[in-house]
Amino acid sequence: TNAVSSPLAAALLPAVTPDQFRERYQEAFAQNALRGPIEQGIDFGLLHHLTGDPACARMCRDVLFFYEQLVHARFGGEWCFEHMLFIYAWTWRLFYVWDLIEESDAFTDAERQRMTGLLWGLAQYVAGLSYFTGPEPPLEIRQNHSTFAALSLSFAAEYFRTYYGVHDFDLQVQRCDRIFAGQAGSYKPNDDGGGAGYCWIVPSHQLVYDLRADDERFLRSGNLRRLADYAVLITDNLGSMVEFGDVGTYSAHRRATR
Repeated sequence: TNAVSSPLAAALLPAVTPDQFRERYQEAFAQNALRGPIEQGIDFGLLHHLTGDPACARMCRDVLFFYEQLVHARFGGEWCFEHMLFIYAWTWRLFYVWDLIEESDAFTDAERQRMTGLLWGLAQYVAGLSYFTGPEPPLEIRQNHSTFAALSLSFAAEYFRTYYGVHDFDLQVQRCDRIFAGQAGSYKPNDDGGGAGYCWIVPSHQLVYDLRADDERFLRSGNLRRLADYAVLITDNLGSMVEFGDVGTYSAHRRATR
């Protein structure tokens, strides 16, 4: 099992039950679900790893299988049947979490096989994105969409190469390397949105990508320190960050009254 003995385990458990969660994600998918229900399901998978709670495993499994059923039964195999599902933003986390919990006895062999098919479909979808099918990406600083895609493709490729000996994504992984090589020399991405969170996404992706390979270039170059200095520069004493006009305006009062 994935049971972990910890006095904090009970505090980590969600208040929602599997039945309540099912009602929420079915209602969401009946409209415009966005990426929330699936990302919450992935979070439940991680909580299963940390606590061993079978209900968390059930909620993770159920929402992913519900999504997969929609893909095949209603949308003719189209994984991204809704634009803001933003698949390549969460695929890397799904592969990461599933690798942690796949052997849990909360899942049957049939469910593991079904999940493998789901993961393969997502991997194929991400590999078909323009980041990997168009011209070779130049070595330049990045916006978060390209690093989301590269992170997700790299996790998918590593999973299928490690456990199934599949090398279908080797060429795309080379492009992942170029995407992050372009960013590695700069502490900033090409998006200044501080309060919106955008300026932190790419550096965090860089750290995840590099440290998986024991690569400390972003740390040893001083870029992480420069990023911390930048955070101080754009944050006032109330903790309000400058938005730079991305998705809102600077409002110290709004932030201070939260």
